[in-house]
Amino acid sequence: MTGGQAGGNMEGKESRFGIATSSTWSAYTTAASNGSVNSMHDSYTPLGGFVQMLQMALGEVVFGGVGCGLYGMIGFAILTVFIAGLMVGRTPEFLGKKIEPGEMRWAVVLCLATPFAILVCSAIACMVPGLVDQLNNGGAHGFSEVLYAFTSCGGNNGSAFAGMNCNIPWINVMLGLEMLFARFMPIIGTLAIAGSLAKKGKVAERRHPVYHQRHVRIPARVHRSADRCPELLPGPGAWPRCRVLPDDCVKEGADLWLRKKT
Repeated sequence: MTGGQAGGNMEGKESRFGIATSSTWSAYTTAASNGSVNSMHDSYTPLGGFVQMLQMALGEVVFGGVGCGLYGMIGFAILTVFIAGLMVGRTPEFLGKKIEPGEMRWAVVLCLATPFAILVCSAIACMVPGLVDQLNNGGAHGFSEVLYAFTSCGGNNGSAFAGMNCNIPWINVMLGLEMLFARFMPIIGTLAIAGSLAKKGKVAERRHPVYHQRHVRIPARVHRSADRCPELLPGPGAWPRCRVLPDDCVKEGADLWLRKKT
């Protein structure tokens, strides 16, 4: 919503689509490697433009973008299982294979290559004095136009804050170099992880023991509780972990916890 328009920010949007449909499609097209638009992204509010850039900078992994979304998903999945493994104190596994330091290094390269290319190329472009002449806006909005252009290019999207003129030689060269780096470095990392995991055997399935505990009352006539486990706790399976009570501790109504391992 905006203060100057009662119906919200309709700048750069078609009346047949309206705000809701235009905003929805802008989210869809930047969440995947689509690039098609039905409104001018440069005319969105700051929060709207932020969402568009964020989804591209994350690698367009929401739906799995064409050409880049799948390996982005794999990179995030490997990072997730590694962090989860550290939290619970067990060796991380992915698809039945152990995730070791080698795979983690490549997973970090895979996930950080695109953001690194976006930020470095945007910073270099902003230091070129002639860039200001190619922008339609100044200040923070002008910087957003530059950042969006390199984010879209590095994220394999294709949409743009159209206020920036990118059709000059040095910007074309920078965008091309960024595309090469942001495309091939993650691909190299993904192939390295795949090759490493292909050499490893599957980890044997481990069953963690589950303990069931029951609270029973021991009659005074029972002197050796371990001998009476099946009688005290009827049901399938043995109860091997019954505790043996000394004779002088057994009395009417004595409490005993019996434990079964499955």
